[in-house]
Amino acid sequence: MTPSAAIKASVALSLLASAYSLVMIGVYVFRVVPSTGAAPGIIVGVLLQAVLAVWGAVNAAGLSRRRQWVRTSVLFFAGVLVFLNLFGSLGALIVLSILSDGSLKSTGMTAELLPRAALALAGIWWLVVFNRRPLRGAFNPQ
Repeated sequence: MTPSAAIKASVALSLLASAYSLVMIGVYVFRVVPSTGAAPGIIVGVLLQAVLAVWGAVNAAGLSRRRQWVRTSVLFFAGVLVFLNLFGSLGALIVLSILSDGSLKSTGMTAELLPRAALALAGIWWLVVFNRRPLRGAFNPQ
């Protein structure tokens, strides 16, 4: 993959990850909080999703302009994506194994598992692609 194609794909993935974070904020605020109350863990989850949404959008802007700082930011963002989404996927799998009766909660966990797994794979892809020599050179100062 050429550096420019990888950068364009990364901008799209970064914006997609930000959009997913915004959707998860909506799920927390409009579905989880009314049914369970505003527990401290839910508030922390909403704040974390908001930070990730803004961070992804800033990375997308920096990637499109090939700013020097963005490569480090994308690598760190990718590490965070992999860490959070692998553990989120693992948690969803554990819950699915407990709720394997086909209930609504089981369907919800399946719906949560797929985007988390996709974001973890995107993070792994970023870690590989942004550490390759051609892309490292695309962000060096001229």
